[in-house]
Amino acid sequence: MGNKDWTTYFIDKNTFSNSHQVSMSGKTDKTTFYVSGGFDQENGILSKIVKNDSYKRYNIRLKGTYDVTDWFTISNNTSYVTTERLKPGYFWSSDMSMFYNLAPQDHDVNPDGTWANNAAGRLMARLNNGGEDIRKYDRIQSTFGGELNLLKNLLKVNANYSFVKGTEDYNWFETKYSIGFGPNDVREEGNSKAYRTFATDYYSVVDIYGTLNWLNNRHQFTSILGFNQEYSQYNWLVAEREGLISTQLPTVALATGEMNVNESFKDWAIRGLFYRLNYIYD
Repeated sequence: MGNKDWTTYFIDKNTFSNSHQVSMSGKTDKTTFYVSGGFDQENGILSKIVKNDSYKRYNIRLKGTYDVTDWFTISNNTSYVTTERLKPGYFWSSDMSMFYNLAPQDHDVNPDGTWANNAAGRLMARLNNGGEDIRKYDRIQSTFGGELNLLKNLLKVNANYSFVKGTEDYNWFETKYSIGFGPNDVREEGNSKAYRTFATDYYSVVDIYGTLNWLNNRHQFTSILGFNQEYSQYNWLVAEREGLISTQLPTVALATGEMNVNESFKDWAIRGLFYRLNYIYD
């Protein structure tokens, strides 16, 4: 393939990305609403030479309020986001030096189409056939609210409940790749291994508080009294195993090596009261 600047050949400095957003809003005498959605996609810096280097993101939001009566209003604000990051299993940011250490005279592909028996050929084989790194994350977040205006401009009571739930599914596997040493001489190199982690996180919060605001001539008195409760939970599970049986189904279950499994769980919670007193004269 002749002499080349390997950093330019491998790294696509003009990656392609696209973003699409749509929204709609409206209101009536008692109701307001807002709906939006979006899609983002971006090719990675190696997308010129591999198919598995991309990032995708989908999002949607629903938001609205409803006046049940003149003194009672309810609301909700919900969003959902899902992302997927796909990249070669061999590539990490710390390996950027591998591009600069290639000899200009190296060729990556033999005349028969196999990967060449040199540093460039092995690098291309690893990036294209040496495995994948797939990270998916889903998150839903919602807030329910209510407001009681018991004495107009004097006493209000607010209550909010919010939760956030996220799920991360990370799948990394490494597979053997073929290198051509000569005509009819193709050999397998590399390792085969599957690594899988699955994690969930959950957080919720409850706030209930009342606000009293009294104004009389030169005197203004404001007080807030409330209750707060929060809870957080995180679960994490990891499994890894060497000796994949099939490159078409590179999972931990279809491997022959020793299974390594680990799991962790943690949570915390708080509960308390809060208040504020303000007085202003003149």
